[in-house]
Amino acid sequence: MKAKKFVGLVMAVVMMIGILPKGVYAEDLLTLEELRQSYGALSVECYNIGLGFLVEPTLYLKEGKSTGDITVDVLEKKNIAYRGNTSYFSGFEFDDTVEPCYPPYLEPYAMEFDGIGDGNGYLEEFDYSWHAGWCYTINDWWASFGADSSYPGGELIDYNTGENVVLGDVIRWHFSVFGYGVDCGFPDNVMVEYMGGNLFIQEDKSDLIFILAAINDYYGNLDTDEVYETALAVAGDPLATADEIHLQEELLAQYIEDTYFDIESKTEICMFDGEKVYLTFAEEGMTATLMFADYEGGVLRKMCQKPVVASEVYIPDDIQLSAGDKIMLWESFENCKSLCKAYVVTDGEQN
Repeated sequence: MKAKKFVGLVMAVVMMIGILPKGVYAEDLLTLEELRQSYGALSVECYNIGLGFLVEPTLYLKEGKSTGDITVDVLEKKNIAYRGNTSYFSGFEFDDTVEPCYPPYLEPYAMEFDGIGDGNGYLEEFDYSWHAGWCYTINDWWASFGADSSYPGGELIDYNTGENVVLGDVIRWHFSVFGYGVDCGFPDNVMVEYMGGNLFIQEDKSDLIFILAAINDYYGNLDTDEVYETALAVAGDPLATADEIHLQEELLAQYIEDTYFDIESKTEICMFDGEKVYLTFAEEGMTATLMFADYEGGVLRKMCQKPVVASEVYIPDDIQLSAGDKIMLWESFENCKSLCKAYVVTDGEQN
């Protein structure tokens, strides 16, 4: 059989194929519930100037550290500079000359805002507005303490209400440009008493933020996938409804379940050697179908389907594979699952 031009595989996403954590096999993966026992999540958000996330949801290891120390750990890991200290962060590294796009609830106050920040490379207090600054929530609790005095997973007495607060594990940093946080929409913000009330009420996004962080840092970053982008947009929308948030939580949780914990998703093409395709099956006796695409001058010349039950499958003699050609894998199940994976042949030669 003639040598075929290929050496490796680049997996093209057809059904949200994720990236397993390095060195971790599917059977060793933690579920979302198990992951949350050891990890929390953190985000840094700029929705009040219409610029989404400065730091997309990311995981942190629960080690009993303060909110401030956790924030520094995440920023240093991502090489993002900051101003201030673990008690009070006055600014985070950011191009503050970017033109803002204020959300609708801020439009009545637009005359009070600036078109850009001060241009010093940090999004910080007094950028875009003399009211501006950073504040944080832990789950849905509006923090009334310095970041070095709150410990996710711990307890404290809220000195504004005198009530005991059991803290969650999702830290969200919010950039406020108006009313010392009334533009963030959290009812327990004590400043609303002095500013005439919140401009809106923000629904709890803690679970959605955590799931997005789990996908980013554990299951596999899907930042080019429509499902991830849709969920991220909802997480970054301060006016998202509870129904919209819960729907995205369900969709992402189902993606994780289907991709990593459903045995049907674990059949895959694992290698080529020049003459054969090698497969690993989710279970003994499972059948699959391979489809080979043969292109000439960028035009599809021929396609060939080959049902298989063995782990080694010869490439058909009349199929000439070259860079950019696709090998597609179907899995045959009782529920007639459709096309599940597509592999693109890369440059190179191997006998």
